[in-house]
Amino acid sequence: MRGNRDKLVAQRERLIRELPKIKGVGRLRGGVESNFLLYELLNKDGQPDNVTALAVYETLAENKGVVVRFRGALERTLAEVNDHGTTASKDEEKKEIEANAVIS
Repeated sequence: MRGNRDKLVAQRERLIRELPKIKGVGRLRGGVESNFLLYELLNKDGQPDNVTALAVYETLAENKGVVVRFRGALERTLAEVNDHGTTASKDEEKKEIEANAVIS
């Protein structure tokens, strides 16, 4: 069980390193010790934007099979996508990073 935990932590740390490098991924809005990561998504002007966040959500969740949640419809949130950074495998993690890069 500890081996699985170590793999999940390593995958989460990789996502924390790699996602901010993608154009259109904004600030990390939550903690880093949970089983998900909460990021703002930015429009072409570099501003948090719900339309952009919803489009990213729809592409990742519905077309790419990546587990994400759109949070922009919740009170006091703007342009946030909740990324369950504890992906099941390195292949899924790579697919998520590549899908994010294509959207940007």
